[in-house]
Amino acid sequence: MVKGTNESMIRDTRVIGYVRMPTRDQLFISSQDARLESFSSREGIDIVQVEHEASNGNVITRTGLWKTLRLMVCHSCEPRPMPMTDDYSYWIREVFKRCTCGYVESAHGIIVDDISIICTNPAAGTRFLLDMCVAKKHLFCVRERRCMSCCNPATVEFVRKQLMKDDPK
Repeated sequence: MVKGTNESMIRDTRVIGYVRMPTRDQLFISSQDARLESFSSREGIDIVQVEHEASNGNVITRTGLWKTLRLMVCHSCEPRPMPMTDDYSYWIREVFKRCTCGYVESAHGIIVDDISIICTNPAAGTRFLLDMCVAKKHLFCVRERRCMSCCNPATVEFVRKQLMKDDPK
C-alpha cells in the first residue's frame, strides 16, 4: 500500500504517467515505464496514458510536462498549445485552467518514477509539488512509494499554514 495514505483513497485513481530522459535514445532503454506500471498495478491505480519526453530537466516549463498536466486536466481533448514563457507562475496557472470542451474527463494526478523526473532543480521541484497539493492533484513518486503532494501530511500542513498566513482576516 502507498505509504501515508488510506487504501480507499488510492484505489481506482486515474493518473497520467510522465517519463523524461535527457536524450531520445535513452527513452527507448529506460525502465521507468515498467516501474510505473508495476507500482500502479500493485496499488490499484489506473494509468490513463503515459507521456514521454526527451529533455533536460533543469527547466520546469517544458512541452512534455505541459502536455502531461493538460492531459490530467482533460484527457478527452488534445492539449492546447503551451504558452511560450519562462514565467513559472503564469505557466502553472495556465496548466490548471479548465478545458473548454465542456466534457471534462479529468485524471486525479500524475505518476513519475522519481521527483527529479519533474525537475532536477530541488527548489523548482518543491514548488511544483506544492502547486500540485494546492490543486488537490496526486503526484505519485514510485521510488518514494507515495503521493508526495495532496496525500502527504507534511505537504498538506505546510500548504495550509502558508494559505492561512496569506489570508488577511
